[in-house]
Amino acid sequence: MERLISRADFNKRLLTVLGALPFYSRTGPLSFVIPPIDLPTSPVENTKVFERWGLVDVSSNGGPINHDVSIQDAHRLGAKVILSIDPDQRYLGKLVSEGFNVINRPYFENNIYEGNTLNRSLEKYNSLPKSVHMIIELFKEPNSPSQNGGSFLEPEDFISNRFIPAARGVIGRGGVALLSALDQRAYLTTGVDEEDYFSAMLKEVKRYTPELIPLEKLGIAMHAYFFAPGENPWPRVEAFNELVRQILGQRMPIFITEAGLYQNSQMNYTSQTVGRETIRILDSFIPQNVDIKAFCHWILANKAQRPEDINDREEDDLIKDLIEGFEFAALRKVHGESEAYRLIEKHALGAA
Repeated sequence: MERLISRADFNKRLLTVLGALPFYSRTGPLSFVIPPIDLPTSPVENTKVFERWGLVDVSSNGGPINHDVSIQDAHRLGAKVILSIDPDQRYLGKLVSEGFNVINRPYFENNIYEGNTLNRSLEKYNSLPKSVHMIIELFKEPNSPSQNGGSFLEPEDFISNRFIPAARGVIGRGGVALLSALDQRAYLTTGVDEEDYFSAMLKEVKRYTPELIPLEKLGIAMHAYFFAPGENPWPRVEAFNELVRQILGQRMPIFITEAGLYQNSQMNYTSQTVGRETIRILDSFIPQNVDIKAFCHWILANKAQRPEDINDREEDDLIKDLIEGFEFAALRKVHGESEAYRLIEKHALGAA
């Protein structure tokens, strides 16, 4: 592909906007290129998703196999944010030094809160400057039995016995805790509407504010998958944003921690379609009444990043199936960059 500018110049131009997201720091709101915004509610007019765009790096906890490849990919694709599942300390430090805002999702097996697990994840920030953002997404899709060891978790139980203790641990270290994003299709197996589950979570959180959980130290994580080309993800996000306002009494910062045209082995589209649809969303404007801090696309790379990683695990069919299943959604495939990757890179070059 013919490049419009050199790689070095491209990276320099990207770095001028990497600080543009209105994230929190442990010492208060940061200053950044976009004019400062009053927190916690700060919708900005005429803001495109690309200005808030991020990537989920890999689906496994600890971060990618090859740190440098993932970081280079993120720069090439124009990402400003990286969501990483409990990144190791060296990788976390590299992301920070490269100018990325990081959303850290500690790994809790079966969504069971373990204080030691949280502490180990948060201690990785001790060696970083105090100005580094500590944004922690707590737990994953608690409305989905597949994330809870096969059990349905009542929203009130989840908030009181898992989220609140974990959030207090994050806030006690100066971080911002994100209320867990939900599985958009869990209702197909549980029969419980996503909006009803979300409302119940918010009502339970309300019981603990502001005495135990100050609202200014909370954010809302959401997923924004769409399930067919051309589908508009914003009405659902706006509806959930309105629920937050009604129940908590104010608008809250929203972090889209997973998004994109939904892909799996049963439902997938051509890579060109994925690229075009991703660019369609990147060029869309964020609704003016919604305070989006990040919009993270699932997923930069599959669980493994090299063909030999699959071959090394052939004895574990379950792991192999997982790896190959995630391959459908990956922008970087086992065997190289996808067509979607190249289309998005070209878009980033034009937007930088």
